[in-house]
Amino acid sequence: MKSRNVLPIMLVTCLSLAMISESASAAPKIKIDSTHFDFGHTPEGLPVLHKYWAYNVGTDTLKISMVRVSCGCTSVPLNKKNLAPGDSVGLELKFDTKRFKGQISKTATVVSNDPAQPEVTLHFTSRVGLWEGAIVGNHSQIYLDTLGKTEQTISLKNTSTSPYKISVLSPVADYMDFAISATEIPAKGEVALTFRTTPKTPLGEYNTSVTLRFEGPQTQNISIPVFGVGYLP
Repeated sequence: MKSRNVLPIMLVTCLSLAMISESASAAPKIKIDSTHFDFGHTPEGLPVLHKYWAYNVGTDTLKISMVRVSCGCTSVPLNKKNLAPGDSVGLELKFDTKRFKGQISKTATVVSNDPAQPEVTLHFTSRVGLWEGAIVGNHSQIYLDTLGKTEQTISLKNTSTSPYKISVLSPVADYMDFAISATEIPAKGEVALTFRTTPKTPLGEYNTSVTLRFEGPQTQNISIPVFGVGYLP
């Protein structure tokens, strides 16, 4: 009779130990797609934005408690703090260029319950107010509203004797339409950038930006701030 009860007891014990072991080994793990971003040339006086992406590649809930910034010029609001395994969240960093000029390097630190990496530092750089390089522009910022000025086009010129390829490093917010007339600027040529409001443009004041990369004999990043006001129709 005793021998009949031994097997079930052993099976229950083994299952319990396995569950305890699995629970003990479960842990969150944070991963950031890229911890460094270069805004490149940015005009003075307006904020520029870039969205970092944080992922939970672990086996337990990742809890982001805060994003600690190194300067009052920087903010990173937390729209979602708890990430299930496999989940992700965009961390939109805003850098206000007021009172800055020249080469800037700042950080923001993501604090979480990842036991192996409780803090991850995000780095960003910028050259505020400095137009240096082959690509030059006729505007440094874009203003749009939803009543009168709903669209604006600016041009960037390649002053060199070599072509430059164009790519978008950091897009404008999804409530804004943005179009580039070409993906390459020929030598001494120009490219047009068009910005438009959409029905999704938020009410009240808003800020967004686009960061472009130009690759040729040299690599040059340029960030263009976009600001404005959304009105009731």
